[in-house]
Amino acid sequence: MNKHEAAWLIIRTLGLLALFQAARQVFSILYVAYLFGSGALREIKTDLGSRVAFDSSWPGALGFVLFALAAYYLLIRGQKIHALLMRENQPHRSPRETLK
Repeated sequence: MNKHEAAWLIIRTLGLLALFQAARQVFSILYVAYLFGSGALREIKTDLGSRVAFDSSWPGALGFVLFALAAYYLLIRGQKIHALLMRENQPHRSPRETLK
């Protein structure tokens, strides 16, 4: 396995991990969608336990979106990260040296 293949393997593995995290977060987004669709938001204002569950599900819904976007980029695209992983360490040159 060369460096090119190893870089793609790392990127795809990170994409699968992000996809797994998005799958774990999907229940939070389903709970929020249920609350909006069923009209249960009116009852949440009176019940403290439901209010705590609703407030704690928002970060999970946001996490689902972020992890899903990261998984899409890492599994389908990923060229920019691959370019960063493939970049070799080159000696630093000042801009004046490159003009000469």
